[in-house]
Amino acid sequence: MPWRFLKKYLKPEQSHNTLLNLGWSQLPLLAVDLELTGLNPKEDKIVSVGWIEGVGSSMALSSAFHTHIQGAQQLKQSPIIHGITASEIAEGVPLQAPLEVLANYAKSHIWVMHCCALDWQMLHKSYMEQQMLSPKPVIVDTLLLERYLLAKSGDTHSPVDLSRARLRHGLPNAHAHNALDDAAATLELLFAQVSRLGLTAQSNIKALKHTGALKAL
Repeated sequence: MPWRFLKKYLKPEQSHNTLLNLGWSQLPLLAVDLELTGLNPKEDKIVSVGWIEGVGSSMALSSAFHTHIQGAQQLKQSPIIHGITASEIAEGVPLQAPLEVLANYAKSHIWVMHCCALDWQMLHKSYMEQQMLSPKPVIVDTLLLERYLLAKSGDTHSPVDLSRARLRHGLPNAHAHNALDDAAATLELLFAQVSRLGLTAQSNIKALKHTGALKAL
């Protein structure tokens, strides 16, 4: 997949202050998910990247992107967990290409991740390894937001993985283990969480600050 194909994802820049003050109905969102060879950011690699845009409570299906990444030679459990094969990795793109597009998205969208602690560590490490300037996105972590909602109801023990978090909001189960499918499932979860919190079209993303789920890097 050549770099020129990815150029269609480049967006006009906006300052973080502009993004943080936009009403929810106008706020550009980007749900991002990675599939990895494992859970150790120091040793493991990114094997696939997926993202999808949204605004308000709608997904922009035409923005959906997914690719495998060349160079993850030690797949470990990936064929079992994600269904990713060595031949798919060989047909993937160099990691630098999606990293460049994501760096641009950091200037135009609020990112949405489920467990950004892991995925962001992997991305930051990857930018350093590629000798690229690491971006500083504003991220909403749906895992932390779900933990806040549970604690608010007096529940501090229920699991907050993506599948079970979605089920609590009446959403279909999500066992895809595909970066794009999981990105879409994460964005849909955020829409449900925001509805549960009672945010309106005029509310800005700073309304989530007290939950601990809003991360400005």
